[in-house]
Amino acid sequence: MSDQTIQITFLAAGILVLAWMGVLAQRRVKAHEDMSVGGRSFYSWSIFFSLFAFWGGNTIAGIVELAHKDGIASAWFGIARMTMFLLILFITGGAFRRLAMITLSDFIARRFGSPFLRLLAGIIIAMNFTIFTVSSVVGAAAFFTAILGWSVWTSVLFTVVSFLTYTTLGGMHAISYNGKILVVGQLLALLAAACLGVKMAGWENILKLEPRYFQVLPPTYPSTVLMWFFTFVVNAFVAQAALQIVMSCKTVQEGRRGILYVTLGFIPIVILSPLAGMAAKVLYPEIPSVQAMPMLASNMPSSVLSAVVVLGLYFTTLGWASSCILSGGTVAAHDIYRYFVPNATSAQLIRASRISIFLLSLLTVGFAILLPSGVEFWTIVGFVLRNTALFPLVLVGLFWNMISRRAAIGAALAGGVTGVVWYLIRFPAYLWDAHPMFVGMVVSMVVLLGGTLVEYRGRIGVRPSPKGSVFGLLGMAGVGLTLVYGAKLLKMKCLFAAVGFDVSFLFAAVIFYIRQVHGDGTVVELPLEVEECS
Repeated sequence: MSDQTIQITFLAAGILVLAWMGVLAQRRVKAHEDMSVGGRSFYSWSIFFSLFAFWGGNTIAGIVELAHKDGIASAWFGIARMTMFLLILFITGGAFRRLAMITLSDFIARRFGSPFLRLLAGIIIAMNFTIFTVSSVVGAAAFFTAILGWSVWTSVLFTVVSFLTYTTLGGMHAISYNGKILVVGQLLALLAAACLGVKMAGWENILKLEPRYFQVLPPTYPSTVLMWFFTFVVNAFVAQAALQIVMSCKTVQEGRRGILYVTLGFIPIVILSPLAGMAAKVLYPEIPSVQAMPMLASNMPSSVLSAVVVLGLYFTTLGWASSCILSGGTVAAHDIYRYFVPNATSAQLIRASRISIFLLSLLTVGFAILLPSGVEFWTIVGFVLRNTALFPLVLVGLFWNMISRRAAIGAALAGGVTGVVWYLIRFPAYLWDAHPMFVGMVVSMVVLLGGTLVEYRGRIGVRPSPKGSVFGLLGMAGVGLTLVYGAKLLKMKCLFAAVGFDVSFLFAAVIFYIRQVHGDGTVVELPLEVEECS
């Protein structure tokens, strides 16, 4: 039996098992919350497997690719993602679970009293997840084309049908059931790629790589690392798919334990993935870095091991794509459909979710076939629109007692438009080496802050706040360092990243220090349910 036949057999068996899990999960979908957040019945290990299946495999593939190009500095990518989990663990996870949140757009609409914001945020998130799914499917298509010789059409359709089948049937319950299978496959693939990759390459040959491969922070990396940390800090507040999994927990404590397990589970990823990438560099020095993991998979010392790694890598795509498409479908039903049908029943929302998942999957196929080379452009546009529109609004919604609908709408539109236009000016490069998300975020925060303070003028007071003091000191220290080392930061392409962090810290300081007050000077309290979360 040929290696390719064995690999296809493993793939077919794996997909059939996942599809059967979807059939079993469908029996538990009785209400809309069963479809979207698993009926809020998940214990810590269910949270772990679902969340790790979503982020773990994607992180493995990303670090291996980066390590093939840059060496051990690639570990920063995984460390930045661990930061996101820590923030969800200590801040957003418990807060949103206490609010019984399903979607971010619903939370924002309720806090700002704006059905338009529900629709706007829902459209942005749904399209954003479609683009994220496209990027994953395009990667899988390239993988199948390289390993199995399949056409792009065949690869794309096989991938989309694979995750569409079980996600449409069982929703979040199917994500949970299959998470256990996906995680085992992903970790086995990593273990085989790292250990056997190092054995095939030879440890002594890895040590002979250029010195830059062993630099913890190469001179060209600071701006990239800052961008990763900023992105994943923001993701802790706006990553709908990750937060939706966390919202499935039975209790806040179960959710926190699950997130802690995920954070600890990333430690072997951060250690082993760079080894696999650097081994691939020794073995295949001339290949594009994106092919590092596929090449390791196709050259394992046995057909069975090769099939295991191929299946594990494919599970990376399924874990990412299924969570993205479920969240996109949930938002489309819960926020876009419900905007037009506000009194929709639970049965109607389940049907709308399934139809939305199917339609978004069709869009995924279309984009993957028609725009494979443009995925990176749309991914950046999606990140910019989502983060600039939602992040400042989520912070204000959670922690501030001054809510301005007009300022929120203006900030979401101004930040998103500014970021996208900034990107288009010098695409594919960035104007003045400033990432459009930093630029759009600064504009969004300034508009939201300025508009809100103007609207509440005469009703504003300053109140002591330990949190405000911490953020204020960080912001002012950042501004001082930015002014002193501005020229050096500009040369390192970090100036606008530093400005983005400075403005974000000062924005948070204002939220905690400046409060709306009554005529007698007493502070206007947050709504009870939000106060408990803050």
